[in-house]
Amino acid sequence: MPFAEFPDATPRDEKARRIRNVYLLLNEISAAMLRAQDQQALYDSACRIAVEFGGFHAAWIGILDAASGAVRVAASAGHIAAYLERLEVTASTDRSGRGPFGTALRENRVAIVNDIERSLEFAPWREPALAQGYRAAAAFPLSRAGVIFGGFVQYSTTPGFFDAEEVALLERLAADMSVALELLAQRRATRERERLFEMSHDLLVISDFDGIFLQVNPAWTVCLGWSRDELIGRHSLDFVHPDDLQASLGRRERLVAGAPSVDFQNRYRCKDGSYRWLSWNSSPAQDAGQIFSVIRDVTVQREREGHLRLLEACIGRMNDIVVITEAEPTADPGPRSCS
Repeated sequence: MPFAEFPDATPRDEKARRIRNVYLLLNEISAAMLRAQDQQALYDSACRIAVEFGGFHAAWIGILDAASGAVRVAASAGHIAAYLERLEVTASTDRSGRGPFGTALRENRVAIVNDIERSLEFAPWREPALAQGYRAAAAFPLSRAGVIFGGFVQYSTTPGFFDAEEVALLERLAADMSVALELLAQRRATRERERLFEMSHDLLVISDFDGIFLQVNPAWTVCLGWSRDELIGRHSLDFVHPDDLQASLGRRERLVAGAPSVDFQNRYRCKDGSYRWLSWNSSPAQDAGQIFSVIRDVTVQREREGHLRLLEACIGRMNDIVVITEAEPTADPGPRSCS
């Protein structure tokens, strides 16, 4: 149930209502964390929920540029558009960083200003804040993987709004949001890895220590003709040329023992029965019991190298013939020929 005003409430009722609203804020943002597909969606939802359910007059989230010190407003809600147009805030120790946002980031804690009208630290922003009806403000830092990168600010129309109980709840909210942001970052990284996995022109495979294929990318079908379903669950040695089996088995045993493999080459059977030369670069993950491999088709390279060796051998034999011919010249050798 969204925030609602109760004008006839006693101070005790007012306190209970405020705590109830902060709990509503916690619950709704927790639900938003589960629904959010990316960080921006969570920022937008958190600001909206702070106003609709938390009873705050306005809220915004700022992201700090660590290099320049500038702050970018990532999301906002409530009576705040005009205020943000004039907002200049940093996380430095000068006047622009002594408000709740800068203090929260710099000191890694919830920062409270319970009387904006009289606060010296809030002086740079007092006039536009009072014009919007702000009388108290709170900010808490946002972190990801232990690194503070931004802050979440809320404003109330009631002086003295934030007491110890509200601060404790906001600290809990800060911790929950930081965990959610880390999970979203991990989810994004996973999606990016999966996209790279699918788009790579190299053959990529994850196998277990027994040599069973667990995951392959589409490049296997392009190169060898086997579909993903025909490869998953098969043993990696099932496709190896008979002459390369022993070397391939020894390579896998070394990988299981923890030794990475670089440019191991063997012949792999295609679906049409032909073979192609593959170069394997593999790394074992001992904790997961898996082997990650990046493989390149080096068939053309091997053929070129074979042609070059043959050419070098032919040139060597031609030089031998020239030497023999010049060692026993005829009285009238006549025109020379390579034939």
